[in-house]
Amino acid sequence: MKKMMNWINLFPKKVRAGVDYGISKHFVIWFAKQDAARFGEKGIRVLSVSPGNFETPMGELEKEEGSKYVQNCAIKRFGHVNEIASLFF
Repeated sequence: MKKMMNWINLFPKKVRAGVDYGISKHFVIWFAKQDAARFGEKGIRVLSVSPGNFETPMGELEKEEGSKYVQNCAIKRFGHVNEIASLFF
């Protein structure tokens, strides 16, 4: 963690959150691929959900940065929790 933060701290403060976000999304994809390869041999399916920006307390904290990405989405708005909740039940 210390090594990773040393790399992130090389970036200007105003872009660090975006760098953190990119690293975390990349890790989720990498981790799911690793588990899919490992568990797939045993007939176990691995699912990773990376939904983007949603109207949640966390989403509210990221609203300014997230609004930049919404313009590139098919639906030009933040998601609503009820639109994705059923994936987790």
